[in-house]
Amino acid sequence: RVLISAAPCRPQAAVGAVNLEAVMGGGTLRVDLHGITDELHSVGVRLNGTLVGTAQFEGVVPHQATFPVPLFAFNEGENTLSIESTDPGESMLYLDSADVTYARGYATASASLLFGADQDVSLEVTGITGDGTQLLDVTDPRRPVRLTGAVTTPTGVQLAVETERQYFGLAPGEARTPSSIWNDVPSDLQDPATAADYLVIAPAALYDGAQSLADYREADGLLSKVVELQDIYDEFAFGTPDPNAIRTFLAYANSHWATAPRFVVLVGKGSFDYRDLNSLGGNLLPPIMALTQAGILSSDTKYADFIGNDGLPDVSIGRLPATSAGELDAIIQQIADYESTLDSLSNDVLLLADATTPRGDFGASSDDISEVLPNDWSVTAVYRSEFDDLDSTRALFFDEVRKGPRLVNYLGHAGITSLGFTETLLGIADLETMTIDGAQPVLAAMTCVVSRFAVPGLVSLGEALLIDDQGAIAVWGPSGPSIHAQASLLGRELMHELSSGTETRLGPMINRTFPVVANLEFGRDTIEIYHLLGDPALRVAKADESPGTGGPGGTPGTGGASGSPGNGGPGLPSDGLTTAGCSVGSSGHDSSRTLFLLIGALALLLRKRNTKRRSRR
Repeated sequence: RVLISAAPCRPQAAVGAVNLEAVMGGGTLRVDLHGITDELHSVGVRLNGTLVGTAQFEGVVPHQATFPVPLFAFNEGENTLSIESTDPGESMLYLDSADVTYARGYATASASLLFGADQDVSLEVTGITGDGTQLLDVTDPRRPVRLTGAVTTPTGVQLAVETERQYFGLAPGEARTPSSIWNDVPSDLQDPATAADYLVIAPAALYDGAQSLADYREADGLLSKVVELQDIYDEFAFGTPDPNAIRTFLAYANSHWATAPRFVVLVGKGSFDYRDLNSLGGNLLPPIMALTQAGILSSDTKYADFIGNDGLPDVSIGRLPATSAGELDAIIQQIADYESTLDSLSNDVLLLADATTPRGDFGASSDDISEVLPNDWSVTAVYRSEFDDLDSTRALFFDEVRKGPRLVNYLGHAGITSLGFTETLLGIADLETMTIDGAQPVLAAMTCVVSRFAVPGLVSLGEALLIDDQGAIAVWGPSGPSIHAQASLLGRELMHELSSGTETRLGPMINRTFPVVANLEFGRDTIEIYHLLGDPALRVAKADESPGTGGPGGTPGTGGASGSPGNGGPGLPSDGLTTAGCSVGSSGHDSSRTLFLLIGALALLLRKRNTKRRSRR
């Protein structure tokens, strides 16, 4: 997919090249487009600088257009296709694919050629030469027929062809051989006697580490099972690598297994480049994609929504985005080390907030959501707007995080690799010097794109923090643009779950937060883009930890729809490779928002002064 944008802050055209040979006549150009924003999309399509047509459509929908192309518009060899918006505005869309059809001669400079004929005739295919040339009738590609009787010539091969049949010619020594062959071991995924509380899905390369994690959870009291990813493909997608097979499998296990899984761990980094067309790798376990108002984004949470398609996860799910067995072993060791310190975990929360902008006071929002904490929990606030310079803000943040708070909550703008609006409050480079003396914290990144793990060739901040032993024990954050008011609601609910003593494991706590936004406009999008990078069965509280005194209070910050100028604009599209910050503003469309804000304002007026210990420096 290639982005096409008319947005003033990020204009972009789709440009690509295609090589054509033996051009003999005109043809057609077909483009498949898909809207990202709910706007009128108008584009001009050019081939080698010649305008071949325009297309218009509206909304977040697919659109296909076909244009005639005259012979003079084609080049022999490289041809450049460009598609750009013709009207200024906020239009954003994708080019999904482009197909060129043209009249060509029976000639090739490569070692093979797929061809047909519009009449019964004897013809010569030039360019495929040498003894051992293979000719096949591939009209039925499942049953190719080797042709005999063709005559080789100094320049190619001559044969008789029939109308409406397809042929394939291959030069000697060019037939491909399999890259690998292995024996498939039958699996038991459709055995109704199968049982597991804790399910780990892993590719073969990470299977041994995944088994170590399952053994650890088995000792923790959870009936555990490891499933190899290829077995899911074999049983639920006829062997084809298809992320939808994972969701189908989870639904089957839920309804057919003797014990249905309650926790699902996806092991391995994923990429939306399923076929590795960019040759960047990193797709050990693919994400499933979700169509949202901000574009098509990776959504591990969607894997877990298999009952009723209501947008809410039906199991607790998380991902350990390891790229090697060594990384996976290190993550598992960090989990074990963390859970061995449960008795000494602090009741401390560190609030980090971005600079105030005309569309959002993130410090005030952080104050509001922390009111839900009991009085015996400690809150430390580090707000960029309360410091004269960035260095002082960062110094205090790193000093406080070194102490090992139970939770770090961030509200504000972010990019894929950093937290901050126009300044970096925390970035991947900081992990080289960041240290934590106590337990690693859970990071609730109530922002944008910070857990966008599926961009080929790029490591998100969420991934980096999880993998580093001086980072975070788990990161809950989004893969796309987030609505500030809804993110604040989720952050408040997580604080309540963490401090209430009703649940000990992180995954179920997160699932219990989602209903608070489920019925809001774009609430389903919010749920689908928020991922847990970490183990959903992670113990973050002791089983006998009783809730503190006090109760919920305060409201989430109101915020507003804000785009970071020059940093991705109103929404970072799903395949943009920029690491710049993006917007975390309110959509302005929540039907319940006005009533919610009125209630919140009243609560602020009536609220008694908070008596829990809060430090603000």
